Amino acid sequence: MSFEPPKAVIAGALDEWNRLLPYMREQNYDVEENVQPYASYCIAVMRRDECEANIAAEGLLVKSRRDGHLVRNHATMIQQSANQTILEISKRFGFTPADKKALAQVKEEAGEDKPDWLKDIARK
Repeated sequence: MSFEPPKAVIAGALDEWNRLLPYMREQNYDVEENVQPYASYCIAVMRRDECEANIAAEGLLVKSRRDGHLVRNHATMIQQSANQTILEISKRFGFTPADKKALAQVKEEAGEDKPDWLKDIARK
């Protein structure tokens, strides 16, 4: 499983890639087969972290460039999208205890009467 991450995985995304790679190996995930969702997860973590830094520095509300009124910091919308991506992809890889439990249950329940997509998850 040693290969270079995609070029889009830079800075904080690369830190997350390297942090999670041992877990991926431990769980016997084929990173090369799952490179796009894994890279997307790492990039989403980087974006979320950047947004949190911006929100900490600028605040939740910022002055509008157009009329000077307070408006929602645009970083909060990007942060929300990144968090959603993180949660969705986390389920696929079992990155949280709840996700691990759900994946274990899917693996346990997978059988001949299950849909193909569920059997595929159980094989991972």
